[in-house]
Amino acid sequence: MTDTLALVPAGIDTYRQPVVYMNEDCHISRSEGFAAQTRVRIDLEDRWIIATLNVVGRGAWLDVDQAALSASAWAALGARAGDKGAFSHPEPPVSASMIRSKAYGDRLDQAGFAAIVRDTLDSRLSDLDLAAFVTACAGDRLDEAETLALTRAMQGAGQTLDWGERTILDKHCVGGLPGNRTTPIVVAIVAAAGHLIPKTSSRAITSPAGTADTMEVMAPVALDAAALRRVVEAEGGCIVWGGGLALSPADDHFIRVERPLDFDSTGQLVASVLSKKAAAGATHVLIDMPVGPTAKVRSPGAAEVLGARLSSVSNALGLNLALHISDGVTPVGRGIGPALEAIDVLAVLRRVPDAPVDLRERALDLAGHLLDLTKELDCRLPEVPDVHLVMNNYATHKTPKVKAWLARRPHWHVHFTPTSASWLNQIERWFVELTRKQIQRGVYQSVAELEADIMAFIEAHNDNPKPYKWVKSADEILASVKRVCLKTMNRTSNPGD
Repeated sequence: MTDTLALVPAGIDTYRQPVVYMNEDCHISRSEGFAAQTRVRIDLEDRWIIATLNVVGRGAWLDVDQAALSASAWAALGARAGDKGAFSHPEPPVSASMIRSKAYGDRLDQAGFAAIVRDTLDSRLSDLDLAAFVTACAGDRLDEAETLALTRAMQGAGQTLDWGERTILDKHCVGGLPGNRTTPIVVAIVAAAGHLIPKTSSRAITSPAGTADTMEVMAPVALDAAALRRVVEAEGGCIVWGGGLALSPADDHFIRVERPLDFDSTGQLVASVLSKKAAAGATHVLIDMPVGPTAKVRSPGAAEVLGARLSSVSNALGLNLALHISDGVTPVGRGIGPALEAIDVLAVLRRVPDAPVDLRERALDLAGHLLDLTKELDCRLPEVPDVHLVMNNYATHKTPKVKAWLARRPHWHVHFTPTSASWLNQIERWFVELTRKQIQRGVYQSVAELEADIMAFIEAHNDNPKPYKWVKSADEILASVKRVCLKTMNRTSNPGD
């Protein structure tokens, strides 16, 4: 008798949960005291996994000297036909005591959450352990500091994409609204505007189709990090399935357990969303929160609570985040399910006359809000440390909105000139020429026609430019002004003349 068993693929998909199958008469199972649902360590050369044991009855499809591995266990162990694995009891997970501590109401720091995330990815925690953790964090049991700690622990457990100093846009919809497939449209608009938007999306969780499912009807979504980067560098944007990347990898494990429990947790939702956005390298993120009786966010009050937590954690992570509250009362578009939702998306992108108006308007609204997050000039001057702006000393710059805009951009330096300064008069004079010689002589039926006429005037003017020149010195101008003033005063004092 040996302490090894021949490994064979069971051909059973258990999603991300590694499962091992043994015959009830297996000598290792009996000698080690393994029973159904026992956590078992499997060693193969220098690799190992921890799997949950399922016992197969005698005389069934599995021999006593074999151990069958589920699809996820087979892949995780890197097993091949003919391999033999060694089986033993694993060491108790370090984080089990931290889960018990949280269940009894204690607070956890980032090290505690990191231990739970690490044991989750190593499959040291059973589904019962994960269910206990999810339950202990449900509702409002995670405060702001714990939410931030969990977010950082989840992000730190995987890779983070580095895009250098470039601006990276991203969006997320809290969900719960059937047919709300705005993401492919928003990504297309943002990329066409010249911005980068590497969008990771999920498959269906509580609806007939997730964004990744719908996108897969039109293009492959199971891309790795290298392929994602190639697509974004070439096209400006992409939509990929997040499960194929090592971005906040523990999140899928938590979601798998949360789904049947149907627990709502503000802290876990925030950690799930923002850990993935930070890991994807996003700098500017728009969060869409549909509010409705069947949406994930059921009331304006709940949206306010969730929005406050999202804002505080994103600030701590260094993300520029904006919140968008939308109507979550009725479904969006006409189709439900991957293929039908893809038809709706393509109809909007192709500007088909009978494309779903509600889907089109939602997507345009979201794209506009996302583009507003970062202004064009900020995006186009990534290498310029300081921007100097010279403007007329008018009252506009003193308004609260303009002052707040400038306060958020310390690299912008504003210089003011006196109102009606001579050089500004020259610029105004040029616009007078444009208006008189070109615009007033034309008839325009669209903005495009007007823009084309303006550009034609500029090109013609630049072919033979004639700069404005002052022909008098400052003293001569002041003397002329003085003469006009004296003449006016004399006429006022001698009205009969």
